[in-house]
Amino acid sequence: MFYFFTVGNSLTQSEHNGHSAVKSKKKDQGQHECEVLDKESEEEEGAIAWQQCKKNRGHPNFIPASDFCLDHLPEKFRCPKALEYVKTISALTAMLRVGYTSWERPNYFAFSQHRGSDVQHTGSALVSEITEHDGPCQCSECDHSPLQSRPQKWFEIHLETALHVIYNTEEAQASRVDFFYDDERAIAEGRKKTLWATEVRKAHSQGDFCSFVCVTHNLDLAQRLQEYLRKSTKAKFYGLSGRWMASGWDNMCVMASHPHGQPKKITLGRLMNEHEITPAHRYYVYSLDTCPGSSGARGAVVEFSRYNNKSFFSLSLLPPHSSRTGNTGINVSTSSAAGYMEPGMAALFENMKFSPLELISAVK
Repeated sequence: MFYFFTVGNSLTQSEHNGHSAVKSKKKDQGQHECEVLDKESEEEEGAIAWQQCKKNRGHPNFIPASDFCLDHLPEKFRCPKALEYVKTISALTAMLRVGYTSWERPNYFAFSQHRGSDVQHTGSALVSEITEHDGPCQCSECDHSPLQSRPQKWFEIHLETALHVIYNTEEAQASRVDFFYDDERAIAEGRKKTLWATEVRKAHSQGDFCSFVCVTHNLDLAQRLQEYLRKSTKAKFYGLSGRWMASGWDNMCVMASHPHGQPKKITLGRLMNEHEITPAHRYYVYSLDTCPGSSGARGAVVEFSRYNNKSFFSLSLLPPHSSRTGNTGINVSTSSAAGYMEPGMAALFENMKFSPLELISAVK
């Protein structure tokens, strides 16, 4: 969302040191939900942030991704099709650890008072596409290897997140992307895979949307993600069917994310409202729980109805998660045209401007 407002003067040198810098940066994002952790002690600090969280004390509604099963779904959504969809969204969700804040972030944008800082913030992202390439691998691991000795097949993993999480290529190249970090055992058992991001391909400041890529020659990782993409609808978000507002239809909103830089958690709730800012920009309000570290995660909506003893489902992705509101348990997506419109239509509205105040007043 667009709660980018910050106040005060530039930071003093002492504020850039240690925990003071971490605390200061946490406050420098408005209502957005990145977590801020010291690189030198991120595991310890993430665990403390989880334990001391004031937004969702005890995190009773955050279900470990590896434990999620049919019984966690609301009764009317309790079917293998809905469970597979939730599991697929979860598998395609990655954690972001952004190790640098670019000087190009504009004034009043999230973290604008920490431009040039290497204090790390975290968020979440969703894999949207895998592209395969022939020729010498272009990943950072192969950078210093002779061309002839590099693997001759490599992949670009495309991900989508919020722009306030990764602002540009400079920040992307300082960002680690963790795949399949589903539980505490994932690191020791080698299931967690980490790549460096390489480049931002699309950025829409008015919609708070960012698309970026990682490069790898890890065939197993690429094929595993490709399989989950095949299981998914593979469709971009072109707008909800509208059934969720109709009589006889119900909805479940689900999100997989990495709260406080912790292993992946799944939360459930309901889609509550949608607001149109321009013909191309609309954002969504939902009741599922989110925490710092959830910024950039993609919510998904399962719409359901029964007719003549038959069940009907409609599945849709929401734009990336952006912000919390003043109401406990009520949270908001970004509103990027790039995230849910066909490319040709999105281009028509790319330069449209609208006021952040419109969003604030609409949510209240």
